[in-house]
Amino acid sequence: MADYELRKLQSKDAFSMLRIINKIGVKEFKDVLESDAVKQAIASTTTPKPASGEPEPKAETDKIGMTVALEIVNVLIMNIPSCEDDIYTFLSSLSGLKKKDVQELEMNVFFSMIMDVFKKQEFASFFGDVSKLVKSGK
Repeated sequence: MADYELRKLQSKDAFSMLRIINKIGVKEFKDVLESDAVKQAIASTTTPKPASGEPEPKAETDKIGMTVALEIVNVLIMNIPSCEDDIYTFLSSLSGLKKKDVQELEMNVFFSMIMDVFKKQEFASFFGDVSKLVKSGK
């Protein structure tokens, strides 16, 4: 059971996420957004569903966003040292815990907290929208 509760993501959180993305490297995230897994998620959501004839926009964004979120977990874990302080600050803001308390979490709780952020519907929607922008910007 978690020793924390994460609040809903807000617009101000985008700046923290963008700071972390910048420190890790935009190229790494661009590679995620252009990965085969994301391309497949986008393709599967843009194909009309037999029952309705039209894909549901919200379902599309969530599916793409969740695929992107899982890919980003790998990038983030490999790059935690380059943005460690920003991650602690971000998680502190979301959880209401002091930054020092986040730093002192047991390792499994810390990684569970990161995963819980990625599982948030708002997070998936954010990256689903970003991936659509990247795709349409080509």
